[in-house]
Amino acid sequence: AFGAGCKSFSVDAENTYYKQGEDNTLLKVVDCGLELVRAPVGTYTTKYTVPDGIDALGPKCFWFCNDLEEVTLNNDLKRIGEDAFYGDRKLKKINYRGNQLDYIAATALFGFNSAPWFDTQADGGVYFGNVLYRWKGEGGEGATLTVKGGTKVLSPYSMSAYYKPDTYQGIKNMGAVQLPNTLEKIYEYAFYNLTKLTSVNIPSGVTLIGEHAFQNTSLEKVEIPETVKEI
Repeated sequence: AFGAGCKSFSVDAENTYYKQGEDNTLLKVVDCGLELVRAPVGTYTTKYTVPDGIDALGPKCFWFCNDLEEVTLNNDLKRIGEDAFYGDRKLKKINYRGNQLDYIAATALFGFNSAPWFDTQADGGVYFGNVLYRWKGEGGEGATLTVKGGTKVLSPYSMSAYYKPDTYQGIKNMGAVQLPNTLEKIYEYAFYNLTKLTSVNIPSGVTLIGEHAFQNTSLEKVEIPETVKEI
């Protein structure tokens, strides 16, 4: 709704749906708390710190912030929405030391017209706290990929070969995935299009298996633990 040059928002005190943030950000009242609708960083801001008290980054909240190079996320952030950093072509550094994140949309930092931040990450699991945002790099034919201990969440498309298939050609060849006992949530399309995947363990403690999480794989048998509440 608002261009990247907008630097200030003012919300009527009687509005129960939207609020004005301490740094003139536009906030929305959502189930998990307060969502950043738009950060008034303008087109010339190179660094931005998400204020404490923000629980979610809404879709496109940093839309085409053309000069944004570095973002520091608050430690109590819980969600990052679709295309949150869309068009931020200079964004190469994101600071985050929290462990409250529970969901990162697939296109938040990856895909068409995405920020270059992802390309600067080392091969392997790309993480925000305990959330595996996406796996980067290749693996051997028929090999087993092991997700590190401590991982609690697999983001949508986190292991998938769907986006930029040339980048993930190696992971398509994976025959098995070993998941840690700390895992709690497997979001939608997490393993989508891993056509040679024949084996995966779902640990006790997992409560959610998202829509199409294992679609277009070669799995023939999956054991669902008693802790799973939603598929």
